Amino acid sequence: MKIAVNMRWREQVPLFFVGNLTGALTALPLFVLYFYVKSSGWKRLRSTLVDEVLKPDKLTAFLIIISLSFLVVSLGKFSENYSSYYYLILVPIIWTSVKWGLGIGLMYAFIGNLLTLSFYVMFGYSHHGMLEVQLIFAMSIISTVLIGLVHEQKNIFYQESIYDELTGLANMRLFRKLSEAMIASAQRNEENVALLFIDIDGFKALNDTFGHKAGDQALEMIGERLENSLRDADFVARYGGDEFIIQLNGGISEEDAGAVAASIIENMSQPFQLDSGIATIGASIGISIYPNDGADVDTLISKADQAMYSAKKMGKNCFRLYRQQPRH
Repeated sequence: MKIAVNMRWREQVPLFFVGNLTGALTALPLFVLYFYVKSSGWKRLRSTLVDEVLKPDKLTAFLIIISLSFLVVSLGKFSENYSSYYYLILVPIIWTSVKWGLGIGLMYAFIGNLLTLSFYVMFGYSHHGMLEVQLIFAMSIISTVLIGLVHEQKNIFYQESIYDELTGLANMRLFRKLSEAMIASAQRNEENVALLFIDIDGFKALNDTFGHKAGDQALEMIGERLENSLRDADFVARYGGDEFIIQLNGGISEEDAGAVAASIIENMSQPFQLDSGIATIGASIGISIYPNDGADVDTLISKADQAMYSAKKMGKNCFRLYRQQPRH
């Protein structure tokens, strides 16, 4: 009698997990998809699928997981110990989460698990071991989520290490890497590169008048105006405090660099509508040119900085080329 009760329990528990645990795990991505579409729209979803999912490396991983699903089910014909083969599919699933993060990893985890489990049930295999299979299913999803979250935190940490937290612009660590790469490209192509060192005039007065919170808001707006003044080939970074630095690439001339500097000065002179009031500032800009003024980023920064101080001495809110510096 006792043995019969145990057998009935073993038969009922797997069915419970098949009907409830799988349903609960399947509902999770549907909720994620719903909220994503609600916040971003179908157009953004299609764009994400094209840009992030339908790439050769991701499609290859997808095909590998599907192939392993068939393999696992086929091997299940030869043994009731289905879970021994189920681990084959966990390796690429967890790998996708490590490589591409939570979103892609979770998608492949559900696809791989549900395909394999569906084939197993549809092909009429015994329910022996189904409880263990369901637990492995849950374990793979949980592992994917945890690994994906670690991946996301790593990306956040990396983003914070190369971007300025306040303005969202590149910091000097990223700027130097980009600058070195573009200078090497300019050397191969025998082109000029211009570096602009920008100091905001009147920023201390803005802070004293409106407070540091308004100063932070102004710095964010300054960063936006600087980005909007550039072409796709150029880049800007926050040097520190109220100082910014820009590199102009693609065979730029002194005249071109001067025109960009004049445009920036004009943009900076427009009033800033802050939460606490309207503020007016200016910009003093120094310009150095590769290769005439230096062959590396640090030399170009130093000479552009010198030219910027010369512009301040000339009355501020203007620009000056390093070659205009007096020679001793």
